[in-house]
This record gives sequence, structure tokens and C-alpha cells, in this order.
Amino acid sequence: MPRKTLLLILFLIAVTIGLVLLSVSQQKPETEPQTPAKEIVNADSTLSFGEAVIENGSYFTPVLIDSGTNKLTGAQLELIFDPNEVTNVKIEEGNYFKNQIVLLNDVNEKTGRITFAVGVQPEESPSMGSGTVAVVAFTPKPGVDKVNIKFMDKTQVAAKDIRITVLKAATDAKFAIEAQQPATTIKSSTPSAE
Repeated sequence: MPRKTLLLILFLIAVTIGLVLLSVSQQKPETEPQTPAKEIVNADSTLSFGEAVIENGSYFTPVLIDSGTNKLTGAQLELIFDPNEVTNVKIEEGNYFKNQIVLLNDVNEKTGRITFAVGVQPEESPSMGSGTVAVVAFTPKPGVDKVNIKFMDKTQVAAKDIRITVLKAATDAKFAIEAQQPATTIKSSTPSAE
């Protein structure tokens, strides 16, 4: 084989290898799967119990909500109490949300648990400010001198366009039970660790 042909073959092989290496090096590198960005939320809303009103031996205490800077669309209250301390436990909606709908209202006096959820109708605007989201009623059993009602970790507050809870803090209630008297008002509130 003539020398020029051999050089031409070697040159073509070198060019082919160069082109293959060039095309491989210009391919897009594999990208790592992207995780969605974490939602930045200003959890600024609080829940607490207001002053209880005593009527005919039954206690009625408002569950207060403060939106802080959040535009609220609903709340789910998960409360616990000692079933050995109280009876006739009920929870009713407050008037915080305009044109609200009760989504869940379950009181289990045997286990001492209340699950209550309320929210705005889909066509309604979110609520801001403070108000009463619900009212808890109970009758202390004879011989009971104190009643505690606590928020569970599953308690949540919903806000417009935010997928996670905006609850900053919830304050539990501790009621000192008085001898039966005509309508009276007593304060409650014990800070809860959140």
C-alpha cells in the first residue's frame, strides 16, 4: 500500500475519533432531579381560649383566633380533655368566618377528644383579624375542682394560597371550677408548648 494512502487512512481515523469525542463532550450533562422549592410561610396565626361564662353549672368558653398577617380560610381544632372531669361536652361554630361551613364536628366523651373543622364557603373572601372560631361547652362532674382543655398537635389553621398550616401558637385552657352560681365569667389560659 502506498505511503500516501496509509497517511490518508490514519488522518481519516484521527478526524473520526476527534469528531466522536467532540460530539460526546457537547451532549447535555445529566441533571439531578430538582426538588420543589420550599414554600415560605409566615405562620402568624394564634388560637386560645377566652373567658368562660358559667350558666346553670355549665361552662361556655370561646375558642379565639387571631390571623396576624394571614388571610384565613379555615381552622381544624383537635382538642383533648379528661373524660373523668367533664360531661355534656359540645362544640359549636363561632362567627369568625363570614358565611362559614362546618366541615367536621365530632365530640367523643369516652376518649376525651374533640375534632372540629370550619371554613369559608368557596366563593367567600378569607378572614383577617380576631374573633371566635368556636364555642366549647361542658359540665364539670361533681367533685372536680379544675378542668383542662388542650390543643393537640394536629390543630391547624388554613390560609389563602398556602398549603400548610399558618398556626404559630395555641394556648391551652385551665379552668378553676367554682361552686354552682348564677351566670359568672372566669378567665382561662395556660400557655402551651408548641
